Amino acid sequence: MTKGEAKVKNRILVLVVILTFGCVVMVILSGQKLAKNQSELDKERYTRIVAEEKLSQTLSKLSSLESELSKKQNQIENVQVILEKEKNSVFEIKGQMDKLMQVNRQLEETLKTVVPSPSVASSVPAADGPSQK
Repeated sequence: MTKGEAKVKNRILVLVVILTFGCVVMVILSGQKLAKNQSELDKERYTRIVAEEKLSQTLSKLSSLESELSKKQNQIENVQVILEKEKNSVFEIKGQMDKLMQVNRQLEETLKTVVPSPSVASSVPAADGPSQK
């Protein structure tokens, strides 16, 4: 082997070593980058799963609250119907009371005309029945 060939072989060997070292560095950096990306992907998946669970729980609570709201609205409607019936009853009773008050006034007026005044009543014998002496 000549000196020129040895130099070429040495240069090729140095070049191969440098290329090999560069490839090893690239493989290591790629592996680290892959691990970092995998970790970020796992975190994102976990975050998504947690968000989906919270969404599911929230939707369940919302459904429950809507059901409860519907029940309460039905109860309110029932109470309003009962209240309206009671108002009508009170109105009817008030009308009857007014009629009774009017009849009472008429009876009092009639009584005043039929029953003699106290001065006349003392001269007229009592209508209790036969007097006992």
